[in-house]
Amino acid sequence: MINIGAKITTLRKLHNLTQAELGAKLNVTAQAISKWENGQSEPDIESMRKLCDIFSITMDELIKDDRQDAQNQSNNYGSQNQNQSGSYNYGQGVPNQNANNIIFGYCDVCARPLYSQNDYMVRNDIDNLGSKVICKNCLKKEREEKALKEIKEHVSDLKKGLLWGALATIALIALFIFIGINEKTNFAFVGVAIISCYAIFAFISQLFYSDLIQDMMDFFKHTFQMPGLIFTLDLDGIIWFITVKILLGALLGLLSVLLFLVGCLITSIVAMFSYPFTLIAWFSRRRELYAEYHGIQNSNP
Repeated sequence: MINIGAKITTLRKLHNLTQAELGAKLNVTAQAISKWENGQSEPDIESMRKLCDIFSITMDELIKDDRQDAQNQSNNYGSQNQNQSGSYNYGQGVPNQNANNIIFGYCDVCARPLYSQNDYMVRNDIDNLGSKVICKNCLKKEREEKALKEIKEHVSDLKKGLLWGALATIALIALFIFIGINEKTNFAFVGVAIISCYAIFAFISQLFYSDLIQDMMDFFKHTFQMPGLIFTLDLDGIIWFITVKILLGALLGLLSVLLFLVGCLITSIVAMFSYPFTLIAWFSRRRELYAEYHGIQNSNP
């Protein structure tokens, strides 16, 4: 799959999607989309099938090593009649140039008069059961707003992580102070307290913006399924069924809680070592988002 990252980038921008919006459609994070587009990783086969559905292309077109392919997708984009929300057509059904300054229509957003097919795009909108005409200036503004929203969400995730991490750390410090007042403390106790506070802070804060920590916790949030039971349709059989169901429910619930607690412990240990690298990745991602935002600002409508 040569150059698939560049193709995903081109198709995503053609459909006016941010990395976060495309990730939501694929049930992956914006960071995963960024890694695909930067060639750091590749989507699995299921994600590739979903990409083909979203962009209305075949698997061959997605993985074909043809740099001109994405450009052809852009050039032919106006002739496609897509039923997918958020797709665009250049000046559909309109002559290339209006020599007599005849107004062909108005932008549905700013009401600007449109004189040629180069002035606007038509977006098919399933929610409103029709199409929406948008001039390129409004489209650029819309893309800027989406990019800025993604930046704000990225920063907000870090702030929420730091806030909740700090609150959890303060609570743990208070607990250690209470224990220290009632018990004799030594250097080992202080060392355990410091490591525990750092671990809980790194763990809680990364829950909001680290793919690794989120994936680990998703794994450990597994709940055990109740097995099927065979019983006789008499009084003893029904009593046995109810009793076994209650006991199995309590046992499986206890196992699920234990698995979750063990998962928290293991993830906290991993979080202590991954925290510096997660921060580096966060700042790197922020630079990418700002670069994309400034690129949209500096582009011609």
